[in-house]
Amino acid sequence: SLDARFEETEQDIATHMADDANPNLLINGDFQVWQRGASFTGIGMFQYTADRWRLNAGGSIETVIVSKAADGLHVSLGSAPNLVLIYTFEDADWEKLEGNTVTLSYSVDNEIKAQTFTMENNDSYPKSLAFFIDYGHKTEFTINWVKLELGSSATPFVPRPFAEELAMCQRYFEKSYNYTDAPGTPSPVGDGAICQTVPAYAHVYLPFRFKVVKRVKPTITLYDNVGAAGKINVGGVNGTDFFSVASFDGGGGLTTNNIPTTTYVQFFWVADAEIY
Repeated sequence: SLDARFEETEQDIATHMADDANPNLLINGDFQVWQRGASFTGIGMFQYTADRWRLNAGGSIETVIVSKAADGLHVSLGSAPNLVLIYTFEDADWEKLEGNTVTLSYSVDNEIKAQTFTMENNDSYPKSLAFFIDYGHKTEFTINWVKLELGSSATPFVPRPFAEELAMCQRYFEKSYNYTDAPGTPSPVGDGAICQTVPAYAHVYLPFRFKVVKRVKPTITLYDNVGAAGKINVGGVNGTDFFSVASFDGGGGLTTNNIPTTTYVQFFWVADAEIY
């Protein structure tokens, strides 16, 4: 049928585009993954929004609003005069890029822009891709995707499957919360929490594993059910202190304070191995 032939033609085009495209050297290039939350008001160059991405704005950074959109990363500038998008590389990846010719392409409100240059280190943003977004004279816009590739030609942007993109992002940041819940979100029922019955004992060690091995031992922050950082829930009591938390690249472990009677311990964790 005509519909079947048309569908086959669309598939052929998509296949040829993927075959002709160089790999994107950036993770989460189309801003699919937002583990830290879906909206941020006020940004600084050291604050991550969409996974793996930071932004810096000249002037009034407190007026900038960054949020997840169906087609990318939406920005409301407020009174900020410009915007820098920042992606920082691991050492091994940077060594493959520094001194080489690369092509950067990106889409703002579905208008594609591209530039070719030599990748060099910048003291303000070490081992990073950092560039001013060309958004015209708009105060609100959406960055649909960003691609960096070796060579002097811009090839088509091909999105990765969400599951693959999420796993790549989790090398740098992971949480026990449900994907749609930002760290620190109150969760009275403990949905996504670690929960275990423990015996009466001086100290109880409760290990947990990450889904993805981290690039380095991460900084682990624990939360109780009402979202208090550095606290856990013991026997239904939020705001309870604990003895210590251990960090490894593949997981972590909580050591409780004295447990006087058999009860349960409940907590959420966030593991941050990002590059700052």
